[in-house]
Amino acid sequence: MEEKRENQCVVEGCGLDRYEGHDKCILHCKKELNSFKSHKEFFKSLTQHIAKHYSNSENIHSDCILAFFGLPSRLENNTLVIKKLYDKIDFYFICFPPIDQTHHYFFDILNKFGIIHFYHCEFYNLHHTHFPLKQYVFDQCKFQGTTIETSHSQQGNTYSFCSFQNYTYHETKNKEFPPTFFACEFISASLLNLKVAYPNISEWTCEKITIIESTFTKILYLHAKEIELKSSIFSSDVIIPFLKDRSHNSVTILIYDVDIHGTLDISNLTIESLTLSKVLSNTVTAYNTTLITKPIISDFKVSNLVNFNGAIFKVGLDLDYAYFFGSTFFNHTNLASLKQNCSAATYRIIKDSFDKAANTLEANTFFALEMDKLYRELTWAEQPKDKFLLFVNKVTSNYGQNWLLPVFWIFIFSSAFLYIKSAHSNGYLSGLDTNSFLTFLNALTGIITPLSSFLKKGMEFISLVFGIIFTILIYQTIVALKRKTRR
Repeated sequence: MEEKRENQCVVEGCGLDRYEGHDKCILHCKKELNSFKSHKEFFKSLTQHIAKHYSNSENIHSDCILAFFGLPSRLENNTLVIKKLYDKIDFYFICFPPIDQTHHYFFDILNKFGIIHFYHCEFYNLHHTHFPLKQYVFDQCKFQGTTIETSHSQQGNTYSFCSFQNYTYHETKNKEFPPTFFACEFISASLLNLKVAYPNISEWTCEKITIIESTFTKILYLHAKEIELKSSIFSSDVIIPFLKDRSHNSVTILIYDVDIHGTLDISNLTIESLTLSKVLSNTVTAYNTTLITKPIISDFKVSNLVNFNGAIFKVGLDLDYAYFFGSTFFNHTNLASLKQNCSAATYRIIKDSFDKAANTLEANTFFALEMDKLYRELTWAEQPKDKFLLFVNKVTSNYGQNWLLPVFWIFIFSSAFLYIKSAHSNGYLSGLDTNSFLTFLNALTGIITPLSSFLKKGMEFISLVFGIIFTILIYQTIVALKRKTRR
């Protein structure tokens, strides 16, 4: 075995000198993302590394390979001798520097081969848009910074057990062979303008995934902590599943200008933030889901079924701008969280849901919440009549929820009427008989009231007022009792 030189790269099989300040050569050492400037030296060392590798494994003289790359050698370039290099090339444990469109020499190297296979390599801000159009295979590679790939720049690239910091795939033209990923990990992934062929992202595990201006025809599973879907069409279901081994505890979901022909399934999740704007979906399922903050919902339309069974809304729900054209279910939902911080329209939708489920008691509860919300939203200055009617309902029976309230008020007003009647009989209210306006009201009441015989003489108008009050209170008692006993 050849003994290593003192200044030789520590990577097994590499004969290059160490790079400044490292124990590895310029090919294998870690690169500083923004400070590496020795690209020319790197590409020269890369060709020397390739020449050494093939001269050892393929019994091809290294000078032939150097000549093949256009580098100084003792032999003329002989493509017949090294034609076997055209099939494929393998790169092992190489840390590539940031590569842009100005690094033509590197692209010339790639152009001389067919399939290019990278093993355990590391890349910084890799933009495939600059690469020659051919097939690339990445095995256990690490992609730092931003990785951009387009359908125009690849022919079915394959990634196995790779990790990405920020990956973007942009479909620029119709391709039959999108990139393939096996057991890859993403911190952030973006898919743009997908229409025909797209990578199978159902097995991806990401910190963040963004899909913009894309069309998906098959069922889509999204495993991510943060999900953004914008200006896209999903012909089947969109499922955001719960993962028991997920390192994070909650997810953030933003869906904007999206058409989902199937089901939007966000069941069994803990959602930190949920935004639904300009969304049309056939069905929505949020079974057993916990929403930590209030969802932001605007122009959200569901044509079929909405299932919130078992859901927990910790700070309420606002469905003012949601349009549900089918059935809505809130069974086994944590109702305590919904009885506060909700809009009147939300209470109305929940009430309708319980009405259809024949859960009359809960329906009545949310009817009362809706009325109370409306009462607090109305003003005496702008809607005095509606405000007064709601006020009467509130103080007499809490909108039909408390039958003891009207009974209590019947006792109070009965006592008051008896006191006034007794005082009038004993002459303490003689002024009532001499007041011309009150005398006019008494005469008018006696004429227009069919039951004038039941009114006390000299107190016809006061008797009528108390009679109306008693009628309202008795009606409120009957309604409240009926709501509590109805099934």
